[in-house]
Amino acid sequence: STHDYSDQEFWDEYYSSPASGDAYEWFEQGYDVVRGVILNGIPKGTRPEEARVLHLGCGNSRLGAELYDDGVPNVMNLDYSSEVIAALAERHEWDRPEMGWVAMDAADLDSEEASGMAADSYDVLVDKAMLDAISCLPGGGEETMKRVAKGGARVLRPGG
Repeated sequence: STHDYSDQEFWDEYYSSPASGDAYEWFEQGYDVVRGVILNGIPKGTRPEEARVLHLGCGNSRLGAELYDDGVPNVMNLDYSSEVIAALAERHEWDRPEMGWVAMDAADLDSEEASGMAADSYDVLVDKAMLDAISCLPGGGEETMKRVAKGGARVLRPGG
């Protein structure tokens, strides 16, 4: 069946259902496979514990927690679903206090006013599957992808 991935209600229902489980990785590759790519994306001269990472479309992935546990505590996890963001913020409130959580449409990154995120505020942007979900939108999600790319470029600091 086809799902409307552009519908925030779809994602809220998905993440509030038992079917979503405790954590789900849309791609089978675990953190050990993507670790080097992410850490190598940290700009030269920035220590991992100082790097600011924006995890786009985090869902209930363990990636943010794994980065945190690997010495990269400044991870902002962003997802369209307020349900998953609330659940993860509560889950990690005490054991990973520096991690951040924001429920918003990643396309809103193209506007500081809409996103509340300043330009040049992140060293690394990570997306494991959000753009794949966007590509399933009508028309291939081209306009949404353009906004996400523009917004990502806006919040990514020079050299990031």
